[in-house]
Amino acid sequence: MTGSPGFRALFEGTAAQPGYDALLQKAQSERARIDTILASAQVQSDAAAVASIEGEKFFKDAQDAYASGDTKAASDNLNRSADAYRRSLLYQYSDLAAARVTKDFDELSIQIENMRKKAIIAGAKKGADEIQVLINKPDYPAAKDKLDAAERAWPTDVGPYPYESFRQLIENGLAATQGLTFDRQDHRADVVNALLSAAQTNLSAGRMNEAKRNVTDAQTVAPFYGAARVLELKILREANPTKFKSEADTLIAGITKTVQESNDPNVLIPAYRDLLGYSSLDESYRKQLAPLIQELRYRLKLDPRPPSPQQIAQANVLLSQARTYIKQGTEESLGLADALITQALDIIPNYPPATELRQRIADQRAAATPDRLPPVAQAKYKQAQDFFLSGRLEEANAIVKDLWDNPNNRPYVPLQQLRKRLEVALQG
Repeated sequence: MTGSPGFRALFEGTAAQPGYDALLQKAQSERARIDTILASAQVQSDAAAVASIEGEKFFKDAQDAYASGDTKAASDNLNRSADAYRRSLLYQYSDLAAARVTKDFDELSIQIENMRKKAIIAGAKKGADEIQVLINKPDYPAAKDKLDAAERAWPTDVGPYPYESFRQLIENGLAATQGLTFDRQDHRADVVNALLSAAQTNLSAGRMNEAKRNVTDAQTVAPFYGAARVLELKILREANPTKFKSEADTLIAGITKTVQESNDPNVLIPAYRDLLGYSSLDESYRKQLAPLIQELRYRLKLDPRPPSPQQIAQANVLLSQARTYIKQGTEESLGLADALITQALDIIPNYPPATELRQRIADQRAAATPDRLPPVAQAKYKQAQDFFLSGRLEEANAIVKDLWDNPNNRPYVPLQQLRKRLEVALQG
């Protein structure tokens, strides 16, 4: 029967109908194709699983680093986690990977950025306290160096440097005290200090003429050096105490009148220098001249004068308006609030309520939410994020670049993070 023509036709088939043998071969070929697809799918599934495990490890590391206050390690690990999960999604979609690279990453990145900016602001406050100590000494050159370094290190994305008002105080101080001290690298210092040391020795030994000559030589080299002026006054007082006191009283009375009548720095600075010399003689002169010296420091803008009730009221009105804008929460309204705060600080430099409100703006900018972008920009951001997740990096990068070109979009933390992830992905 197996050799019958009928069976052969069924097995081998005809031109009109494939036989059993052809159908079996086709089934085997299809099975092999399916096996290949399944094997490839298993490889992709395994690769996605490995990438997800890696991504989850880095995400946990980012959370731990954030909890310990290490924002750099937190940010670095978060970016590594994003790269791993992005690779996982290229191999196989999973709800966890999709959630991580969107909502979870955005929320953690906002928290990290918020912590980073708070740490920067707290560090700036500590630096400002150190600058104030140098101003109070006074050591204006050192205060200027520290302020310059602080401003260079200040990140532009945190907002304006909050202690810029020190700049004018320091510049005024440098002008008023120029020559009273030596710059740390001034080559004259050793020569002049040696002369003054000799003058002090001669004064202590009663050799008045030699002491005067030493001081005169020192003043020839450094005419305004404060230590030389103080030693000169000591010599004059030692030589004739009665005459010295009479001349000092006359000079101080004249300066007191000058302070009441003039605001000209060219008049007030020499008066200030004279008073500093007398104030350094002894405790009695220091106490007597302290109020007058302080008034001169106000006039010369070396110290901010305590605000008047009227100034406080004006500043508070501006800050009240700023708070209204801050509540609106848009980047435009925050900019308007910041401008009002600047006006308040112009009235009262370093006014604590104003600096605190500026920090609140920085915090609010750091704590961005998805609705902070305008609708059109938000839609573009979502499109860029979708392209990024699907591996279309060049298209995603073009959109992000366009969004970044608008400074109003830059405070939006998820955009900052996506931009950074794209940089890493495109370099790889």
